[in-house]
Amino acid sequence: MDYEYTPQVLYLESNMERASRVITMLRTSEVETEIAKTAREGLQKYSSGDYDVLMVNQTLPGQSGLDVIRILASQGTLPQVILMIEPGQEQVAVEALKLGVRDIISIDKDFRFMDVLPAVLDGALRQQLVERERQKAVEELRESETKHRLFLSSTRSPVLAIQEDMSILYCNDAYAEFVGIASDQLEGSPFESVPETYRCEQLMQTVLNVFETGKKHEVEWESSNFFYLTYMHLTPYGVLTFTEDITQRKEAEACRQAFVSKIEKLHTIARQLMETEFVEDVYALTADFSTRILESSIAIFWVAINDKLSARATSYGVSRKLTRSIQQDIGLAGRCYQSGKSILVRDPKDWGGPDVMQSEFKSAISIPIPDTGVFQVFSSSEGAFQQDDLRIIDLLLGYTTGALKRIHLQNEFIRQAIYDPQTGLYNRNYLYPALKREVKRADRHKYPILFMMIDVNQLREINDKHSYLVGDELLKTISTLMLRAVRETDIVVRYGGDEFLFILPDTANGAESVTKRLINDLEEYSRTSDLLDEPFSLAVGSASWNPEGDESVEDVINRADRSMYEMKKVRFK
Repeated sequence: MDYEYTPQVLYLESNMERASRVITMLRTSEVETEIAKTAREGLQKYSSGDYDVLMVNQTLPGQSGLDVIRILASQGTLPQVILMIEPGQEQVAVEALKLGVRDIISIDKDFRFMDVLPAVLDGALRQQLVERERQKAVEELRESETKHRLFLSSTRSPVLAIQEDMSILYCNDAYAEFVGIASDQLEGSPFESVPETYRCEQLMQTVLNVFETGKKHEVEWESSNFFYLTYMHLTPYGVLTFTEDITQRKEAEACRQAFVSKIEKLHTIARQLMETEFVEDVYALTADFSTRILESSIAIFWVAINDKLSARATSYGVSRKLTRSIQQDIGLAGRCYQSGKSILVRDPKDWGGPDVMQSEFKSAISIPIPDTGVFQVFSSSEGAFQQDDLRIIDLLLGYTTGALKRIHLQNEFIRQAIYDPQTGLYNRNYLYPALKREVKRADRHKYPILFMMIDVNQLREINDKHSYLVGDELLKTISTLMLRAVRETDIVVRYGGDEFLFILPDTANGAESVTKRLINDLEEYSRTSDLLDEPFSLAVGSASWNPEGDESVEDVINRADRSMYEMKKVRFK
């Protein structure tokens, strides 16, 4: 950075580690930075100081960064403000930009935001320099005409003075160069002598309005794809015009508006991801929405499985040949996954090696997802993506990761709530809603339900003789054999310590065949396993419920339970 004076920056930051790093970095750029730890302290310093740029962290004790911006905006023209936000504060960024904040920087715990901070700050300082020059020009012009000319001849912006008869009183060298005619040829000539490209009807009419009203005006106009802003005010010598090339500002404004639009879309997507209940839907929504935000060609969500990256989800229209599983060290995705760093591809040299995508696409964003895989967005246009686009997708993936973790926790809570941790079978928490559902279905379709109650004989004696570890292992084995003995539509529940309940929909007399399969499997296990020295057995009772009968489901289950205990008594009589 090269400035004509030492820029002054006020930085509102409560995180002293971050503040120290920023100050150290800016000191090498010959920028003086002062820290305020709270919004109140920052407002006091700003009101009593002369600062070129205000950097504000949204997260401050007491009042937030946005509160500071609102206060300053209510006091008049907002200064050059850079707002620093954290992931999840995108809505704050939208409101801040609407208030007139110049730039938004997304900060992260890895301090990657410091890579872009110097360029953003430089833009703000240079804009402030232009503003200072404009203000200086206006102030100086209030002095004598001689001082006016001395100053205006040195300013870099085109300046023109027009008399009431629409002749040119004065123009500086910058204006002469601007229109391509020497200043001595312009001065004294009618304004119509200026090439039509630089004296559009809008400019002419605004000059007349200033003469008529005596009020300041400014007019924005376009010529040959360049944009200009001309300030006009009435002086004793005529209308003084000061023209500024705002092409870059217009382009930057268009970029900011596009960024705001993307942030608003991201906010909408975040809400949808928060409401999504299934992992596959999270993957699919991420791929689909990323192409909508960036208006890109395709997106692919790669998930690491064993030693490969497999396409878990894609946006619409992705050909199958582009989604074949790849090795984790091959191509752009592999390089991104192995390095753990995001990659922005804007031209062919950025690919860093051969990749199947190069045949169809010229731009790409590749971002690693810790413990998951890689997310990629592609465009067929060269230079389609900017650093802001990479930041937007990085924010989106933050919401994606959060949604995946939330669904995983929800599924784990559900699993723990309805499954018995020792056997892996359903527990009694699952039984009652499942029983209600099956009874309702059976009543609608008019089919019976067979209930079987099964008890592991002498489990207590087995625990006492061989230890509880052996007893637990036996229960796991029996549970596995039980699931093998029934259909997929049947339900097996651990009813008590050594008791199990089978629910067999649309079955009236299948208890004998199920029992036979289970006994045969147990006998085979007893012969081949060395878990126990002696054989073990089961007691089985069954009863059938008919929706057209008078007996309740509870009575039928109790009848199956009594039948099981009768069998147990007979065996050990």
